[in-house]
Amino acid sequence: MNPVDPAELSAYLDRELSSARMQEVEAALEHDVALRAELEVLKATHLGWQAAARSVMFTPQISLPESCSFLQSRLVIACTLFVLVVLRFAPKFTDVLVFAVFLHAVALLAILPWLVLMVQRDSRESFSEPGGRPGS
Repeated sequence: MNPVDPAELSAYLDRELSSARMQEVEAALEHDVALRAELEVLKATHLGWQAAARSVMFTPQISLPESCSFLQSRLVIACTLFVLVVLRFAPKFTDVLVFAVFLHAVALLAILPWLVLMVQRDSRESFSEPGGRPGS
């Protein structure tokens, strides 16, 4: 019989040892008082950790505002379309100036909806605050 390593006691508690090794550890526990005492301390600690884990179980309450997820999906679609268009027409743009103008136009089209949403949100927030009317 191999001597029982104290680190194996944790595996014994979790039933991660082979059946033959489990029997060897059980036999060693019957004869060794110090090993039994160490197992009891480990059991108490194990139960304490399990109780602590059960007591802090929670469900995260995180959610993105709809406007963010909507904006993100539109941005992803715009970027995907941009990449597809660039890959399709890049060989035809021999003039760098034409390509730069096209690139800026696509970037503006991608950013414009975001700017509109920000202005709308800002105007709603300024009117919803007490005394938030312009000129007051």
